[in-house]
Amino acid sequence: MNLKRLLGAENGWGGAAGTLLLLVAGLGLLLFSVAGLSEASRLRPVERGCSEWLKDSSGAKWVTLVGCKVETDGGVSLAGEGQVTGYVEGGVLKPGAQPPRKNVLIGLVMGLIAVALAVRSMFMRYLVERDSSL
Repeated sequence: MNLKRLLGAENGWGGAAGTLLLLVAGLGLLLFSVAGLSEASRLRPVERGCSEWLKDSSGAKWVTLVGCKVETDGGVSLAGEGQVTGYVEGGVLKPGAQPPRKNVLIGLVMGLIAVALAVRSMFMRYLVERDSSL
C-alpha cells in the first residue's frame, strides 16, 4: 500500500496534511484529557493537614485542608471548624472549587471523534485500494 495514497495525497499534499493534523490534534486532546481523568473521577476530596500540604502541595489537587485558617484579601475567614475544601490550580487553592470534570469529558469526546474521523478516512482509502487490486 502506498503511503501517499493512504493519506489522501494523490491530488496534492493538502489532504494528507489535513488528515495528519486531525490525527495529531485528536491524539493530543486524548492524552491531555486522560492525564486529567484521575483527578476528575475522584468522588470526594483528599483530606490533608494544612502544614503537610504547605510543605508538599503535590499529589491530589482536590483537597480538604484540616487545621487551617484561610483568609481572603478582604480579611474574611473561610475556614469553618478549621477545614477548607477546594481545588488547586497553578499552586493556588481556590476554596469551594471542584475538578473540571466537564473539560475532561469534552476533551475525551472531541479527541475520540477527531481520531475516529482520521482513521476512518485512512481505512476507507485502504479498502478502496485493496478492492481495486483484486
